[in-house]
Amino acid sequence: MPKLLLATSNPGKIREYRLLLDGLGYLVTTPPEEGIAEVITELSWMILHFDWACEQTGLNTEASPELKRAKALLTKLEQEQHTRRINNG
Repeated sequence: MPKLLLATSNPGKIREYRLLLDGLGYLVTTPPEEGIAEVITELSWMILHFDWACEQTGLNTEASPELKRAKALLTKLEQEQHTRRINNG
């Protein structure tokens, strides 16, 4: 049975997705269940998806000023979020 990794550790979302996907032939799993302890923020996921989408479509983020700015903004927001999390304990 193929695994479907949910990008959340929110118990309510996990329950909802498991109910929605029940019977469709997927083993719904979460990062903690897969031994993934590192916290991956939504912004981190956005950057990963951005990079993946650019790779799949052949877009070069370094060649396009607009894509380069978009990725830089996502990265900056992620760094600011990380700094706030550290400063707030």
